[in-house]
Amino acid sequence: MALHTEKPGIITTELAGAAITKRRFIGFDDKVISVYGALAKGVSREEDSDINESFAIVISGTALVEAGQALTKGQRVTSSALGKAVNATKNTNVNGIVMRDQATSGQLVEVFLTHGQGYLTNTTTTTSSTSSTMSTTSTAA
Repeated sequence: MALHTEKPGIITTELAGAAITKRRFIGFDDKVISVYGALAKGVSREEDSDINESFAIVISGTALVEAGQALTKGQRVTSSALGKAVNATKNTNVNGIVMRDQATSGQLVEVFLTHGQGYLTNTTTTTSSTSSTMSTTSTAA
């Protein structure tokens, strides 16, 4: 098993809009994300913080996020309603891409932050002609 590390790019300091749990996706309201699939500003660092306290957020590069389920390298992730990294599904914001497999929920996983670059959608287009039918599935990035 590979060691999960982070390679943060930009780290900013914000004022907590609510109690902050370490290693969770943070929304643009400077709170731990509480809605599945919401857009993330970044990931809280290695300390918990109380409301109105300054805290650090990784907003680029890779960050360690608590996994809300088993995750596979290369998988697109969004935020659970607890700010944990979970599989992105249809109509959710993609907040990152898993860098290494993490088979255990509750453990830290390295995620390349994408800040919702891409809204995961699955659309099927069917074109019919007299000789063939073509179906395509596309994922917006």
